[in-house]
Parts: sequence; C-alpha cells; structure tokens
Amino acid sequence: MIKAYFNNINEVISSFASIIKRFTKTEKTYSIQKGYIKGEIVFNDDSTLSFMELKDISEKQKIKYRYHFMNNENSLIFRYDNAEHYHEISTFPHHKHLTNNIVESLEPELIDIMIEIYKTRYK
Repeated sequence: MIKAYFNNINEVISSFASIIKRFTKTEKTYSIQKGYIKGEIVFNDDSTLSFMELKDISEKQKIKYRYHFMNNENSLIFRYDNAEHYHEISTFPHHKHLTNNIVESLEPELIDIMIEIYKTRYK
C-alpha cells in the first residue's frame, strides 16, 4: 500500500532528526497503490532539501521525482530528478544537477539523499 511507502519516508526523515531543524510534508493518496508526497527539510546549518515523489508501488521506478538541495544562501548544491531532458545522458531520464554540470545518476531513494547530505555536511 502507498501508505506503507509514505510511512517509510517518514521513518527515513525521523532517523536523521539530529541534523534536522524542521520539516514539512504533504501526502496525497490517489489509490491504494498510487500517491504523491512532497516536503521541505531544513537542516541545522539552514541548508534545505525540497523533495517530491509521485509513486505507484506496483512499479519499480518512481513516476516522477525531484530532490533539490540548497545551501543556506539558496544556492544549488545538487538536484536529482527524472525530467525528460538531457537525452545524451546514459542514465536518461535520471540525472543529477550540480552547480555547473549535469551528470549521470541512477534513481535515488530519499535515504540515499539523506546519507549524501549527512556525509558532505555533517561528518
């Protein structure tokens, strides 16, 4: 069920509570299998992760996703998404935006993003 998927996301966020100042989220359930979740996490250093996932749990990959991470001055650190541009990337439509570059990436999970943020900002 999509509710279990949403609960997993909530557990991921909670497991990083020590580095989170605050967070908000919105969940929409379209059916028992399909839903939408978006949120914003503000970290202790005032950097921000905005995320969105449109997920059908009967499918392996997300229908649509975005994980947009900015520093405390609202400058991009990275963004993962599956917008259908950058056809030349071998992992199309999955890719990662860096400050001045677009690179290949596989579809990440929120836990992957949180670990990346933790390792680069808090370790």
